[in-house]
Amino acid sequence: MEGVGRVRWAFDQHAIADSFVSDGTSPSTTSESNSTSTIAFVNNQLISHGFIRAPGLPLESLSAKDQDTAAKCLMGMLGQRIDDVARADEVATKLRTLTYDYERLSSFNKAMEDKVVHAEREAELFRSKM
Repeated sequence: MEGVGRVRWAFDQHAIADSFVSDGTSPSTTSESNSTSTIAFVNNQLISHGFIRAPGLPLESLSAKDQDTAAKCLMGMLGQRIDDVARADEVATKLRTLTYDYERLSSFNKAMEDKVVHAEREAELFRSKM
């Protein structure tokens, strides 16, 4: 349901979540540079979505394990935020549709009520002539 008003995020939360293996470790623990790039990625996402200001969170001083834990936590929170925005967009779209339908049906109902009143007047006029 791509459309106007949709937010386009710079990552796919499921791809990020899948990169963490089931034993609680991530590929970023294999080397210092991967860990640093993961932290840089998380900081860039937080900055780009307006949660923090540059230069980002100073997570480089944490151990690799703590960096992974923080990265997983922050990515999970960003993923939840993506879900929330998608849900809000879906609900807003439904609201617009229902509002349009309500206005259309209200207008139709008013027109039908006017026709009924007019038909009743004509029937009363016809009865009075008899």
